[in-house]
Amino acid sequence: MKKKLFLFWVIVLGPFGIAMAQVNMTKYITNDMFDTQPVFDLEDLEEEETESKSFIQLEIDKGMKLWEEGELDDAIALFEAMTESYSNFSQGYYWIGSIYLDKEDWVEARQNFNLAIKEDPLFYEARYMLGLISVYEGDYKEAKKEMEVLVNIPAYAAQGYHGLAMIATDQREYTRAWSMYNKCLKEDSLFREAYLPMASLDLQYFGNWKRALKRLNQAVSIDSMWQEARISRGLLSLMTKGGIDQFTKDLEVLIRQAPDNYHYRSIKGYLNIELEQYSEAVHSFYQALSMEVDSLNTGKYKFNTALKKNQNLQSALSYYFRENVELSDSTRRYIDRGICEFIEGNHKQAQVYYATAAGRQPHAVIDMLKAIQFQSMWGKDKEAILSYTAAIEKDSTIYACYFNRGGLYLSLQQDSLAMADFNQLIRLDPRAKVGYKNRANLRMRRGFSAKAYQDYTVAIMLDSTDSDLFYNRGYCLFTHAEFDRAIDDFKMAISFNEKDADSYYWWAMCKYNQQDTLSTLVLLDSASKIGKYNDDYHKYLLQLSIDLEKKDSQEEALNRLVKYNGWKSEYRYDRAKFYYHEGELDKALKDLEYLIRRDKGQGGYHYYKGMILSEQGNQKGAERALMKSQKLGYKEEKE
Repeated sequence: MKKKLFLFWVIVLGPFGIAMAQVNMTKYITNDMFDTQPVFDLEDLEEEETESKSFIQLEIDKGMKLWEEGELDDAIALFEAMTESYSNFSQGYYWIGSIYLDKEDWVEARQNFNLAIKEDPLFYEARYMLGLISVYEGDYKEAKKEMEVLVNIPAYAAQGYHGLAMIATDQREYTRAWSMYNKCLKEDSLFREAYLPMASLDLQYFGNWKRALKRLNQAVSIDSMWQEARISRGLLSLMTKGGIDQFTKDLEVLIRQAPDNYHYRSIKGYLNIELEQYSEAVHSFYQALSMEVDSLNTGKYKFNTALKKNQNLQSALSYYFRENVELSDSTRRYIDRGICEFIEGNHKQAQVYYATAAGRQPHAVIDMLKAIQFQSMWGKDKEAILSYTAAIEKDSTIYACYFNRGGLYLSLQQDSLAMADFNQLIRLDPRAKVGYKNRANLRMRRGFSAKAYQDYTVAIMLDSTDSDLFYNRGYCLFTHAEFDRAIDDFKMAISFNEKDADSYYWWAMCKYNQQDTLSTLVLLDSASKIGKYNDDYHKYLLQLSIDLEKKDSQEEALNRLVKYNGWKSEYRYDRAKFYYHEGELDKALKDLEYLIRRDKGQGGYHYYKGMILSEQGNQKGAERALMKSQKLGYKEEKE
């Protein structure tokens, strides 16, 4: 058994990607952390009739269901309506704030948690949330202030210690972080969010894997359905004598809990390899690849492997397991071993086993697997094409070979050969959507947009749920200035994929070309919200907001640039200047002080700080800041 290889896999790809995500990440706030929702006490509301109370509870249940199903904006609208209709409804503001956290909108979240506290000064759950947001924003002084209040209240001490642990972790004070997590669990042994980070600290920073394993055993004991804890325990147990039995048991439990979980099936495949059960391993990988990756129904644990999203291997395995593929058992054993070596990245060994299998019984599937291996290697596209060609010569009905070879021809800019493969794919299966889709994409690249439009339309007739097809056809129509028809397609794309930021953007461009700037602004805002890590969307929104003199939209665009690309100092600097010119001096000063802590050598930061301090009446501080800017050679910018 390959112990060293397996331990390498455990340490590098194992569970502590999850645990360390909670230790090292800047964004500590997870969905699990905000599952704690205060019980809604109808007595806190003004006296209502029994019938009215039933209606209120129905509305709350409706809002919770919308939230659970991901209809976040609808849930917010419902709870906002309730806060307007009922007095003392602090829970409503708390729920709205929590939903905004799901949307990663820290500004709105903070505002609503503050409203909850304003309604009920003893609403300590909301204070906890404010502290966590401050941790995310790097405002440790404010975060500690909130958490230390909680530590002194017995019912909320665990939350307070948990928050202090995260602050210490972010500041790399790992001993203090461990101590705070320990105090958290002493206060409340059921406080789940402390277990994995604490085990991770034990393993990664203190090298105490036995203590980490003990902590994970405790985690599983408090919640046997806790998948992250169980898979972490299972993998770490491999470092103990006989631990592979514990790992196998944990994995089988997880597969029973989540039979459609891609990640657990793929882990089982690696376990089969370790146990030298190569045929079973290939079957496990085949099952995994047939499942939706990261589906909401597969459980929360996500395992990052090279196998993930390898559609070429999936198509080869689908062909391999077809009933009419006649291969001897001995040939299959060599093929299975080759597939396992390929998945583990041992390309030379995989080729040896494929060659041995081909020597015993030549078959198209072997050439197909060799092609997939070449395709995964840098600079081996030509070898992959030759192998796909060999597979086609043995079995000219494998449409996946035409599809893959056509894609390789595209990458080599051999468009005519790619077109021939896509045409053949369509001849083999006139209902193969991928044939029309890829031929359309090729035609668009070559400038034949009218023919591309026809192919997209046929593909949509074959599969009217593919959002990419509507998006691509919409873009095709956009290039022909068919803006109304393009908008219809972009709307359809969004109806199937509400997170399609690109469709919102091109819908916005259609409206812009139709000179409807207000609609453009609204749509750019949607693209910016969804495509949060695309700077361009925020910049387009910002520029149009400036042109239309929409201050709220300007601020929102700047907030997103800072939030999602905070490491780029120029975005925070732009926001600071915006706040300064809008008279929001405290906000501007907070941004500038943050920038100065990161880089004291930028004269502009000190200049604007000096101007703000001067307006606030702090003349000595203003003089020091302005003098610093002069020493750094700063010259006042022309606005």
